[in-house]
Order: sequence, then structure tokens, then C-alpha cells
Amino acid sequence: MQRVDGRLVLSPTDLTKHVACPHITTLDLQALDAGAAALGAKAADDALNLVFEKGLAHEADYLRHLRDRGLSITEIDGFGHDREAAEAATLAAMREGVDVVYQATLYDGAWVGHADFLLRTERPSDLGPWSYDIADTKLARRLKVPALLQMAMYAARLAQLQGVAPQRLVVVTGDKEQHPWRLVDVAPYAARRRDALLRAIEAGATTEPAPCPQCAQCRWQDRCAREWTDTDDLVQVAGLRADQRDVL
Repeated sequence: MQRVDGRLVLSPTDLTKHVACPHITTLDLQALDAGAAALGAKAADDALNLVFEKGLAHEADYLRHLRDRGLSITEIDGFGHDREAAEAATLAAMREGVDVVYQATLYDGAWVGHADFLLRTERPSDLGPWSYDIADTKLARRLKVPALLQMAMYAARLAQLQGVAPQRLVVVTGDKEQHPWRLVDVAPYAARRRDALLRAIEAGATTEPAPCPQCAQCRWQDRCAREWTDTDDLVQVAGLRADQRDVL
């Protein structure tokens, strides 16, 4: 989540986080103005860094697998660079018809994403007698909904660029198994979740922290834990005062 020239730019990760915990969206929006550190965000610890490094290694393994098959690969340098230029480079590689576009940048001015891999398929599109499907690597050993949701958001922009929607979303899990999924089975849910996020942002919905599985990997974990502790203390004090009134 960022502001670019005064305009809010979201990512598929913002969407998956909102689905897991709407309070993350509230805090992320506040951090755009106040700063993450000022609001008590924690830096990535050793455990999260290790997961990140393992994720990169898994991605590199799949890239090596594609190279070993003799496929032509174009890598896009889009992180931290001009998004429009990075998407233009992505589209140029697609028009060239390379077998794989690695780290494809997809940016429509309001949403930005970096798909791990675009895989050429012999299905006609505006590009020519070919088009692209999406593949992402995930460390989990089973297919999870957030991965499909994230890729469905990539697919929305990819469909605009190539003139046809991709047919398959492929998740390459940590055991190196490939799990294809039909986009048509995911896209309606993704659209509903996207619209819900946009409505929540526009309405400035009030949220409160609540424990959930996302906490373990959330930068706001310590802040929320402090809020829970403070709330428990207030409840205990209020209960004590009620007991005192009963005695009196």
C-alpha cells in the first residue's frame, strides 16, 4: 500500500491481508501518514527473514527448472523502479513471445503486482497465436486460497494487456508440485473481495484488533498485543471496582 502522486496504489498482498484481518488495512492506511515506526510496526525478525530467504530459494529452484527445459526467459527488473516502464518491458517481452516472463510487473495506476512467472501457452490473443498464464511459487505444501486470490488479481491486469483472460493459475508449492487452477473458478470471489476492500477504504471502516493466523507474520503483531493487554487491564480494573461497589 503506497501513495503515488497523491493516489493510493494497492497490491494483491493488501487484498489478501485485508481478507485475513481488516484491522491490518486500518493500520496500513494510518501508517501512510504517520509512518509505520511511529505506529509501532515491528521490523522483520530472524524467523520472517528466514522464511523470506527460503521463499526466494524455492522461486530460484523453479526458475532453474524452467531454464533446464531450454525455455526462453526474460526477467523484468520492476521492484523499486518505474512501474510504468517495468510494465512496458513486461508487455514487450510478451509481444516478443518469450516462453517465460520472470517477475512480470502488472500496473494499472491503482493496483500493482509482480507475478513470479508468466508462462506462454499456445492460445491466441492480441499478442498473436499465443498468450500467457500465471505461475507463482509458494512455500506451503498445499494449495491455499490467498495464493489463488493474489494470482487472480494479477490476472485482471494481464487480461487487459493481452486481450484475453489467462485460463490457468499455477501454484508451485514447497514440495515442487504444480497445482493448476481455473481462473473462472476464482475470479468472481476475487472481484467480491476487491470491491469489499475498496468499500472499506472509502468508508473509513472502524476496526479492532482480533487474534487470527495472520498475526504470526504481521508487522502490527506487537502493537495489537499491547492493545489486548491494555484492554484486559481495564476490564480487570472495572471488575475490581464493581466488586468494591458490591461490598460497599
